[in-house]
Amino acid sequence: MITPKGKLMYVHINGREEEYPKGNKTGRYTATLELTEENYNLVKDELNKIWEASDEYKDVAEVVEVMNPNLGVKKKKDKKTGEIHYLLKAKLTRFKVDKTTGEQTERFVTIKDGANVRLADDTKIFNGSEGRLMVYPRPYNLGANYGVSLYLQEIQLTKAATGNTEEFPIDDEDIEEAPF
Repeated sequence: MITPKGKLMYVHINGREEEYPKGNKTGRYTATLELTEENYNLVKDELNKIWEASDEYKDVAEVVEVMNPNLGVKKKKDKKTGEIHYLLKAKLTRFKVDKTTGEQTERFVTIKDGANVRLADDTKIFNGSEGRLMVYPRPYNLGANYGVSLYLQEIQLTKAATGNTEEFPIDDEDIEEAPF
């Protein structure tokens, strides 16, 4: 499944793992995409169709009334501004483990540009960049917790944000006084 274009945020891929608030590594790669309300609703509808067509949905529906499955997309209200953000989060375990040998192989998320040309695996994607995610939606049922997980496969980078301080230039006169 390829998402509509949105604003990329919190992209942790290809050697750079997501971290818990206290700094511990999670062991997975993640990417969050901020969507427009219209695109959020389109993606949510598509994920609901995938969920309702799955065997996991049928298993849950036999036992309980299915309400609000986890779909990897959510609305989040900014407490300071009151703005509503429509977010999609995809993840991928950093290492693949061979079940027979126990050998670990590091995975990489493919990054492509707007013309679908592969970029270097170490390409940095800064918050505010624009693009799409290619995800593998996989329905799951863990009893009271059920829905569709989104596994990150590829990122298409259509507009790269820079990770510099162009908006805050250093005053040449103060360079000698800088404490660092």
